[in-house]
Formats: sequence, C-alpha cells, structure tokens
Amino acid sequence: MTVEADGSRTGADQGAARAWWRWSLIAGIALAVPVAFSPTGTAGDLATILAETGILVALLAVARQLPAGERAPWLLLAAADAAWLSAETAQFVVTRIGHEDWYQPLDWVWLSSYLFQVAAVSAMIRRKRLPRPLVRDIQLDVLTITTAAALVVWLVLVQPELEAGSSIVASILPLLYPLGDLMVFSLAVTMLLIPGTSGPSATLLIVAFGTALPMDFLFRFLAVQVPQFEVERLLAVFLVLNVLLAAAALHPTRSRLTAPAPAGLHLKLWRIVVLGLSLGAVSVANAISLQSGPDLIPGLAASLVVAMTIVLRFYRMAQAQEAAATALRELAEHDRLTGAANRELLSRRLPDFVTGPQGLLVYIDLDGFKKLNDTHGHHIGDAVLCAVTERLARRVRESDTIARVGGDEFVVLLNGCSPADAPAVAQRILDDMCEPITDGPLTVQVGASVGVVVLEHPLQVHDPQEVAEDVMRSADAAMYDVKRRGGGVHVVAYAEPVALAAPAGSPLVPAEEPLLP
Repeated sequence: MTVEADGSRTGADQGAARAWWRWSLIAGIALAVPVAFSPTGTAGDLATILAETGILVALLAVARQLPAGERAPWLLLAAADAAWLSAETAQFVVTRIGHEDWYQPLDWVWLSSYLFQVAAVSAMIRRKRLPRPLVRDIQLDVLTITTAAALVVWLVLVQPELEAGSSIVASILPLLYPLGDLMVFSLAVTMLLIPGTSGPSATLLIVAFGTALPMDFLFRFLAVQVPQFEVERLLAVFLVLNVLLAAAALHPTRSRLTAPAPAGLHLKLWRIVVLGLSLGAVSVANAISLQSGPDLIPGLAASLVVAMTIVLRFYRMAQAQEAAATALRELAEHDRLTGAANRELLSRRLPDFVTGPQGLLVYIDLDGFKKLNDTHGHHIGDAVLCAVTERLARRVRESDTIARVGGDEFVVLLNGCSPADAPAVAQRILDDMCEPITDGPLTVQVGASVGVVVLEHPLQVHDPQEVAEDVMRSADAAMYDVKRRGGGVHVVAYAEPVALAAPAGSPLVPAEEPLLP
C-alpha cells in the first residue's frame, strides 16, 4: 500500500488518481484535434467548450476533496477556467446570432483569467512558508527574468503593432494578451525557482504556464512570415495547456505544491544561468534595436561575451559558496567522530518518520563499552564506535537514518520496513554489533542491547513532535528492559498514544534468517 505524506491515500486510491490524470490528458488532446482542424467552426467551438467544462469539473472536484484550508489555489484555478468557459460559451452564442460587435466585452472576461492564475500560484507560495530572505531572492530573480522577457515582448509583439499605424488605445486589448501571458510566464519561472517544489504536478503546471508566451511569439511569427497558415489552429495548443492544469490537480503529487518547504533549502544553482540568459537577451535586443549595418555584428558579439563572462564568474562563486554551506551543514548535523547523524538532525527527521509509512525505530546500546574504554583507552573506544557505525551503514539503505545519540548509544530509523521483518532485522543488527573488532594488533568485542519499536501504520496525530518523543521513550524503555536481562533484542509494537510493551519476563526474540542482505 502506498501512503501520501498526510496518510490519506491507499494504494488503490493513488492508482485511481493516476488513472484520472492520464485520462484527462488523453481526453484533452482528443478534444484539441477538432480545434486544430476547425478553429473557427462549430466543431472546434463545441470541443473547446466541452474541454473547458471538463477542466472546471476536475478542478472543483479536487478542491472539494481537500480540507478547507487547502482549497484556495485550486478554487482560484477553477475561477480562471470558469472565465475562459463563460467567454467561449458567450462567443459561440453571439457568433451564431450575428452580434460580433459584442466580442470586445468578452475580451475582458478572458483577460480576468490571468489574475486568477496569478492569485492561485501566490496562494501556493504562501503555503510553502518559505523564509523571507529566500522569498526576496526569488522575487528579484523573477523580476529580472520577467523584465528581459518584457523587452522581447515589446520588440516582437507590441512595437510592430504601433509601427503599423495603430494607436496604443486601439491596440490595447490585443496587446493585453501577450502581457497576460508574460505574467503567467513569470509564474512558471517562480515555480521553477522555489526549492522543494518537484514532481509531475509541478512539472505540468510549469509547462502550462511557461509555454503560453513562446506560443504568442510563434503565433506572431507565423502570422507575419507564413500568412497562408491559419494561425487560429494554434488555439488547440492553448487548449491543451489549460488541460495540463486539470492534470496537475488530479495527479497524486499535487500536495507537494502546497506542502511547507523543509528547513535548510536554498535556491537552485542553475538559476544563475537563467539570469545570464536574461542579461544576454537584453543585450541582443538592444543591439538589434539600436544598431544596423556593419556595426551590428561586433556590438552583438561583444554584448554576448561580456554577459556570458559575468554569468560564468557568478556561477563559480555561487558554486563555492554552496559547497561551503553544505560542508557547514554536514558539520552541524553529524557526529564528528563517526559521521552518523547527531541528535539534532534525528529530532528533525523523527516527526516525518512517525507520520510516514510503516517502519522500525531501533535503539542500540553497546554492552561492555565503558569497561573496554577504561581498559584499552579512548582511542580503542573511538575505533569501536566508528566500526559500529560502518557496520550499521552497510546494513541499512541510504534513505534510512543512523544517529549517534549518546556516548555508546545509536538510533536507526528504517523506513517502510514491515512489522514482520522486525525480529530478523533486529537480530541481524545485534549479530553485527557482537562481531569482533580489530584495531592494529588488538582485537576487542562488545555486546549490545537492542530495543525496537514497530510502527505498523501511518500515525494520524496533531503533534508529530510529541509522538516522536514518545516513540523514542518507548524504544529506550525496550532497550533498557532487555539490558537488565543481559542484552539481546526486545521488539515492541507502538500504538497511539502509548507503547504496547511486551509482557515482563517475555523471552528474547530468537535469531532468524536475516531479511536484510
């Protein structure tokens, strides 16, 4: 069974959700076909209305399934689609009754959809709860990229209209569409820059928002350079872009778009390349607009070289800064002797562990370590701790967590392990701990007491941190229970809100064939 982060979906639910988003894409593409072949005919209009109706129903259905506090982004996207649907329907009616002069008011209805889309993405960003400095950095980057795109929009889409003799007032309505697509393009850039936003839902939204502006440029190019081509056929592409919004809403990963971002995130390094491309675009646009003839090529080449040199320098500086920050984080979150996670990092991961899928929390205390340390010296004790950590690392997966929480105490978080695996997994860990350890000419051996808490299902809790501490106490108690009896393994099941410990005097778990390789 696959469970979402909120524990609300079963494997069957997720399979159904994946099927719905795929079917929505297939249906949307199928309905775009008559639009491509008959963009201004009855078949194309009816296909558009049907597709927009389906998108609206999907967005409203998704919003209805969510808690009240999480509905806003999807309701705003539904409002954007409702604006498109009402305008398309009204246009279909007025065309059939012969009142084409009513088209102009409908433009304002279409244009209102851009405002709803901006509000929807803004709502998603607020729910990410990003640190203010990070938000400011994103805003500056988006402003830079959008400004460069705006200059290109002016040169390619706006200026030719004005040079053709149209006044700004007469051209204002047609020009608002590329400006609206510019706004939506900035949303795509924003989502690309937000750290921690990934998955198919995010990709679908970014493609939907980011493709509209390039399509405007293609629309303009074909209208001017290939006049025999019926550019209205490209409306089919815009329809598919709207369908992507519904697919993003229906995909099971939509929760990542609004989930609070984990601590310690930073902006993606490749954004510097995007900023450099923006700088280069401005240089190219200025060179083309201000120069002509033989002076154009040298000026253009110089602008590009300077822009790319600056970008390369900043990229290398950012790389060095990111490497230094990563090294500092490693020092702050890991035990310097063994390299295992420290108690602080463990406490940050525990809430996600206890609210995630089933798993095992293993609490290990080395038996005889103090005597060994006093007899042979601290350097031998350090070698034993490092050897224990290495053996645990070989036994678990990269997605699991090994933490040193005391002098000779370790905690291991095993994600996704079945309760049936617990005895064999714990016994194998115990066997590893008891293997002799050689340091130079000296061979030593320690024992271990292992307490295991089994989480059999995702815990539905209001305070994950409190439950995480309770699970740790349960594992600690299980470990000390078996330590009093001479060491070994003690497995207990955890049930909300207290641990269900094995009866006093119960036998130790016998060794079984290990389930971990």
